Amino acid sequence: MGEYIPRNTINTNSTALARIAKVQAPWVHAIGPTRTSVGTPESRGAGALCASNDEELKRLFEGAGTLGPRMEMKGYAASFQVQAWMLLQRTRNTYWRNVNYSFSRYAAMTMLGLILGSLFFQIEYDNRTGLQSRLGMVSIIASFLGLVNSQNGVPQMFSERAPFIREQASHMYRRFLFSSAAVTVEIPYVITTTFWFCFIVCSLTEVSSPFSEDGYGFLQFWGYIVVYTYLMLTIGFLFAFLAPTVEVAIVLVSTFFNMWNTTSGFTLPAPDIPVFWMFMYHANPLRVILDILASVAFYCDTKSDDCTYIYEASQADLCHGVEANGTIISGSDSTCTLIPRCQLITIRDETFPECAIPMDSCDCTYVKDQNNIFAWDILHETYDFSYSMVLNHGMILLAVSIAIRNLGALVLQNVDHNKR
Repeated sequence: MGEYIPRNTINTNSTALARIAKVQAPWVHAIGPTRTSVGTPESRGAGALCASNDEELKRLFEGAGTLGPRMEMKGYAASFQVQAWMLLQRTRNTYWRNVNYSFSRYAAMTMLGLILGSLFFQIEYDNRTGLQSRLGMVSIIASFLGLVNSQNGVPQMFSERAPFIREQASHMYRRFLFSSAAVTVEIPYVITTTFWFCFIVCSLTEVSSPFSEDGYGFLQFWGYIVVYTYLMLTIGFLFAFLAPTVEVAIVLVSTFFNMWNTTSGFTLPAPDIPVFWMFMYHANPLRVILDILASVAFYCDTKSDDCTYIYEASQADLCHGVEANGTIISGSDSTCTLIPRCQLITIRDETFPECAIPMDSCDCTYVKDQNNIFAWDILHETYDFSYSMVLNHGMILLAVSIAIRNLGALVLQNVDHNKR
């Protein structure tokens, strides 16, 4: 089919080789040269399509940048937008096709929701035991969601480390886009799993129930849990980027979370925490979310007119300055006007807490075995919960999650576990 060309003359007979290739396979000439072709463009009969292909191959080979002599340092063939979009699509498909991973997350949330909901089913908190039980349930919710979600992403991220190292060797995309795609794809999972979990638990326990007259409390409860869960997920990814193995990453996550759990102010009250460890109390995401969730679940405006205390006081307790049936009692301590025993007296302070009985028109729950003090007032005084700070604390959690996400990208950019 063609003439024989000696092996030692192939470099000096490029014209003949190109002519033979054209006869044997015309499509070779139409497509254009590759980088391993021999001869010159003139000897290959460079046409318009050939020249266009040659320029395109050169552009793809050399990349878009001019950062150094090495090919992998010369930039990326694809634009920043293309890299980000393709990584996001690939990561989403990886999660979507991993049925076991997705099913286990939803199954775990369902089972835990049913367990907690049945254990704390409609517990009344008009006594000290019930109040402590409800607050303990809120603490369990924060602890479980934080620990599970911080550990969820660790094995998933390590399963992607080998492809990531291989693709970085080929200089396919920027490192920080890999971490950004991973934490972004997790957002729909966090939103849906936490909603399903909160719906089950809040419905069964009637803590910020979605079926209450004011459903805003449930939306608040769920929304702040989403922000907190996302924060704990980014913390898990940070340790996954930082640790050399999955075992080390899980140990780091567990260690830090147990320290946060101990210094959250629930297990060990803040005044009892040693001074040396107070920094863990102030920089504790579990403490912040516990403050938020407890405030949303238990807050009641105890200072409203409907919740004015009515005191059932004895004659010896009465003194001047107290309003009784529209009459101001006046006089010195020795000549104080006396009212018959058990007269109902309306006042705005807590002069007689031992006989305080909230009015029937007040919707706030009071604790009967704690001198009828409102449940919210007890929690506010004991744990320093503040409903007015809920929004500020939520914004702090969101800002910290964004900062840790960026910190994880920085760690991935500079820490290389593939070095020997």
